[in-house]
Amino acid sequence: MLEEDIVKFGDFTLKSGKKSAAYVNLRDMISVPTLFDQATLAYADTLRASDILTKPDGSLRYLEGIPEAAIYYGGAVAREVGAPLLYHRVKAKEHGQPRAIEGRFEEGDEVVLLDDVVTTAGSKLEEVTAFGEFGLKATGVVVLVDREQGGRTELESRGLDFATAMTLSGIAKYALDERLAGVTQTIYDSLLGELDPAELG
Repeated sequence: MLEEDIVKFGDFTLKSGKKSAAYVNLRDMISVPTLFDQATLAYADTLRASDILTKPDGSLRYLEGIPEAAIYYGGAVAREVGAPLLYHRVKAKEHGQPRAIEGRFEEGDEVVLLDDVVTTAGSKLEEVTAFGEFGLKATGVVVLVDREQGGRTELESRGLDFATAMTLSGIAKYALDERLAGVTQTIYDSLLGELDPAELG
């Protein structure tokens, strides 16, 4: 990801207007087949290791890639781990059977939400609410990168299981140690200052 500038370090202004020493754009990985495959396997390994996809009876919960960033990964990861997939339409279709959630499900079924990155968890909680309106229960969230800025704590406080393949501090430490992506001690220290101390380590 560092070599392909998927994760960059320096001085950036984020969409929120906040300054940051890191910029994460995981959406570009869908255009790099090797990275897409690596990400799919990282998600799958994380799900298997965390067990959040497995119900007490051993069967698997539904998996859903949160629109728009994780839709493509949702399908690829579901196939890799053998989980049933649901698809959330951003706009419900107006022909045939109008519905916002595609797939076969029953009221009370459980789903694990998959996304690319978590910062404050706002979009994840919106998705939890959206699925709840259809009688589905979101039980967990899995992401590729945790920015360690309060999202994990917020999700867990709502009773959701959480798993991540990587952390932003971990990526930055690797880049610093290996002298990659222009990460200096100053940039690394600046990044750590942005993160939630309770979520580090």
